[in-house]
Amino acid sequence: MKQDPKRQPAAGVFCCRLWASLDYVRLESIYFLLTIIKMKAVNTLNLKDILSENFDEIAQYLPHAKPTDHKGRYLPWAEFKHRYKRPEIEWAAVKLARQAIAQPLPLAATDGQPFSYAVPESFQSYLHTIDRLAVPLLAERKQDSALFFAQSLIEESISSAQMEGASTTRQAAKNMLENERQPRNEHERMVFNNYALMQYAKAQTEQPLSIELIKSFHRLAVKETENPYVEAGAFRSDNNIFVQDTDGHIVHQPPPFEQIGARLQALCDFANTDHTAADHFIHPAIKAVILHFMMGYEHPFSDGNGRTARALFYWFMLKQGYAAFEYISISHLLKQAPTQYGLSYLYSETDGNDTTYFIDYQLRIISRAIAAFSDHIEERQRHHADMLQWLLQTKEGRNLNARQADILSKAIKHTGRAFTVKEIMHDYQISTNTAKTDLRGLAAIKVLAEVKQGREILFIAMPDIAERLKAA
Repeated sequence: MKQDPKRQPAAGVFCCRLWASLDYVRLESIYFLLTIIKMKAVNTLNLKDILSENFDEIAQYLPHAKPTDHKGRYLPWAEFKHRYKRPEIEWAAVKLARQAIAQPLPLAATDGQPFSYAVPESFQSYLHTIDRLAVPLLAERKQDSALFFAQSLIEESISSAQMEGASTTRQAAKNMLENERQPRNEHERMVFNNYALMQYAKAQTEQPLSIELIKSFHRLAVKETENPYVEAGAFRSDNNIFVQDTDGHIVHQPPPFEQIGARLQALCDFANTDHTAADHFIHPAIKAVILHFMMGYEHPFSDGNGRTARALFYWFMLKQGYAAFEYISISHLLKQAPTQYGLSYLYSETDGNDTTYFIDYQLRIISRAIAAFSDHIEERQRHHADMLQWLLQTKEGRNLNARQADILSKAIKHTGRAFTVKEIMHDYQISTNTAKTDLRGLAAIKVLAEVKQGREILFIAMPDIAERLKAA
């Protein structure tokens, strides 16, 4: 994506701005642009022409045409044409099947054409998986859920920042957040800001969406970052941002900056409209993904749009009662395939403003994130069960609470590891005094050693913990 010449990368570095919210995409950009070139054929396919010239042949495929393929995928033309014997004829039949279930949105592209979406049958399994998280399944796992929430919040903060170009190790970023250390550089600042942004989004779920709330998300996302061309909470003031292919053709340009206010107000109105009635129902997860998509499409800020868009997604899911999404990190999976993330935007825009492509990709990502969440909870339950069974066989172990048991299991696994009060506070979402009490309780039975290092108190995992407890 074009940007101010002063911000161009050094010579020899291939760099591209994606409106989809990836601020800097390096090697992946090559594949992104190559796919754009292949996708030019999409715009040359005129459905009306194909129908008029081949109606009888297309009619033969209509009874069996479905919006998705046999695997439930909502394929774009760029992929579809390589999988079918008579691609143009079968594509026309599939497009008609899609149009039959498409629903218009009260949101339009720059040319005034409305966006639309569809919910093919294959999406229902993803939505069912999401709906199961709406029940209070964590009520009986309070210790597990508190720990997993803190870890997930940190994971989302780190992955979201890395998608935007932050370069820092996960361990360094995790230590910074757990110990409340101030960021030392621009990359750590991005992680720190994302962490604060996610916490803020959760705290604002009682508020309706407004332009000011969107700006407040952005202020936190870019707070004190070093980009001199970005003003926190301020809309962009020019139209010098666009995506182009290697031939110099513009394939996307965000709406004019003069329209940002009015267009975001329309987005707020859409977010605040009740879509739970049967006659105009939109599943909350679908609506949250549409909000995510539109924030990327509008690209109202010079930088930080991706972080703002993902915060908006989480905000809406939590607002709609999907509390378990506190524990779901999607950026970790999006970061693994940034090209596909960007292409899901492009497919939606180049095929009649059909946001279903983006919805399909996001629902698959969410489904994978939920599976990882469920596997983690089950693994922790098995681990805790085994650990607690062993602890009950020791005299000292009978007096430990569930948090101490979890700390103890880490100490057994990592002899010499240092625990801090701030780390325990973050991991279990407890107060300072409670964290100190837990750690000193373990020090009292000689499994941790309390030592002072400068102003900080460390609790070091002792060797031979199992033998110490058995001997107690």
